[in-house]
Amino acid sequence: MPTDVGARARDWLVASDPGSLRLRMAATTVATVVLALAVLAGLATLTGQPITIALLGVVIAMISSVAVTDQE
Repeated sequence: MPTDVGARARDWLVASDPGSLRLRMAATTVATVVLALAVLAGLATLTGQPITIALLGVVIAMISSVAVTDQE
């Protein structure tokens, strides 16, 4: 019975996101947020700025990543 549940879950996931478009978009956004946080936190530490400045930049990077819908 567990293999049947696994197959049903896999079928449901594939049917809900054909071509894995949403998965790729989410992965791109997560990578953008992590990279922006690493770079901006390092810059904020080096310049003595509060971390909230870096977080504002991360939010802007996240919104930009979601808003741009260029075809690759």
